[in-house]
Amino acid sequence: MITQAEDVTMFDHCSHPPGYKDSQDLSPPPPLTSIPVPARDISMDSSTHSVERSSSCGFPSPSSTRTPEPVVVHDDSATCHFLSLNEDVIEVIFEFLRQEKYRLPLSLTCKYIRQACKPHFFRNTRIYTDHDVMSGRIFQMSSDIWLYVSHLTFSGTWVDRKDEQRVDLGELQRPLSDLLSSMPFLHTISLINGWNGMPWDALKTILSVAQLRHLEMCMSPERRRPYPVDTDPFSVVPLETFEVKFDDMRFNTVPYIGEQSLFAFVIPQLSDSLESLRLPLDSAPLGKLASTYWPRLQRLHLSGDRRLGQDKDIPIIAVLSVMPNLRSFTFLSAQKENTRRDLIWPDGTSWSFSCPLLEHLQISYPDPQDRFFSNLPRSLRKLSLRCWPRHYLHRYEHERQVMDENGWRSPIPTSSEMLTVLENLPSEYMTELEIEYIEDDGDEKLLQSLSRLFPALTALTLLRYRRQGDIHVPVDRIAQDLSTLAQLRILRVHLDFAGDPHPYAALERTTHDHEIEACAHLRHNAAQVLADRLSASFRCVCVLTRLHCLNMWPPFLVVRDSSGIAHIENDPSLHSFDGLPMDDDDGPSTIYDCW
Repeated sequence: MITQAEDVTMFDHCSHPPGYKDSQDLSPPPPLTSIPVPARDISMDSSTHSVERSSSCGFPSPSSTRTPEPVVVHDDSATCHFLSLNEDVIEVIFEFLRQEKYRLPLSLTCKYIRQACKPHFFRNTRIYTDHDVMSGRIFQMSSDIWLYVSHLTFSGTWVDRKDEQRVDLGELQRPLSDLLSSMPFLHTISLINGWNGMPWDALKTILSVAQLRHLEMCMSPERRRPYPVDTDPFSVVPLETFEVKFDDMRFNTVPYIGEQSLFAFVIPQLSDSLESLRLPLDSAPLGKLASTYWPRLQRLHLSGDRRLGQDKDIPIIAVLSVMPNLRSFTFLSAQKENTRRDLIWPDGTSWSFSCPLLEHLQISYPDPQDRFFSNLPRSLRKLSLRCWPRHYLHRYEHERQVMDENGWRSPIPTSSEMLTVLENLPSEYMTELEIEYIEDDGDEKLLQSLSRLFPALTALTLLRYRRQGDIHVPVDRIAQDLSTLAQLRILRVHLDFAGDPHPYAALERTTHDHEIEACAHLRHNAAQVLADRLSASFRCVCVLTRLHCLNMWPPFLVVRDSSGIAHIENDPSLHSFDGLPMDDDDGPSTIYDCW
């Protein structure tokens, strides 16, 4: 019987030496070996705001200043003492050990501890689809690890690589169904790294798992052909989460027919249970969303090119009008024109809109003529008014070429237009704001108005672009305009310096190293000026840095000496501050391979 993760090679969460097996001998366990306790990172201050630092596994590490020291247990009763700990304490210990990759040595100490480790090792498990599922290999194995799986990831292709045709499961459908049913704690399935679609019977099997509540797809289920939703329908389990995600922008000039048929069939069945929905705009069934009541939906995320969709003329306000309990709404719509923008609530349409719980709103290319902004609730706390894709992706030839191939333009609002939008908002309780605009004569007025409009603001992301022909960036004036934001703790800023090299200059060797260093020095100086001028509450400044397809907000922590003078310190280990990430949208990865 196979009971080891090392024997089942598709599991990448734990491995053991070849030949290691769980012994059936229940004799007293050997003493524990030395296991270092990982060091904690120091929080920036004692406030309740969070500062998260990256670890080897990408998870935040707890804070401490102590150097790791080994903990040595010498007597044979150590295992009993360990297993008698409170479950919450064991959970914390395992998380420490996971981050430092010491769970494996712990699990090798004895049978008892090995058994205690299993729920923590196998709760998140990955299966390689082409190697294990489509080959039938996984169904020939026997293991008790399925009893502990709560989040299962299918990674890889579901199709025939030779002719790129979709392959049905056929006789493998029943074994897959039995396997999934044998996981009593399974609640989440992720589908990743697939290409060119997924078999209909595989989707039916997954979407029929009784205990499933969350489905995440980081792949397109099907592009070219519709699914047989009319001739082979089925009932979908009451999911709470249905999210289709892509790591980067996908560029397509024709609709994904398979996606459209699948989403139009599945999504309406989830109206009574769904709490979080994320879909690409080019295949989202907006008509069915607007004609169905969604009593439990709290999070809606729509992004992409809606002009490829079947319901491209459906007003978005019609969708929102049937979602009374929405707390978070994201609408990022790529534009085909430089002047016309999508309106959430177009003139001439009458809808009853009431989302009294709405807290987080993210909208692309806001328009001052949009009635939506003047009807928002006072519950709003986080607001992002931005371009999608980012406007800086239209600034350099390499990236602009990719945008042009998809027919995308960037009708970015001006300073004056942005101020008009902001003045129509219920803004007095808002704590987080992001704005992306191009300067005009109203730039100074916009920045000076932020403290009046947003007195509670603690986090600001500012992407400001120079008007055509202007090469000067008034950093001192911008810092002075923002100095009246009394509660501000973090500022992420893009100032569009004229001397910035394009992000692929280093690869093409069109820019010398000293020029790149000069730009880095310019960003550092700007960060210092902002730290000097902003209020005493200010703790972190990030200036956008672009390298290849990666766009980052390298953080400078603001430290004040006994005289109150601000100094900035670069902290590359920081990956978020007060919930704001230190990375921005990736650029199109079709230009160069990015590692």
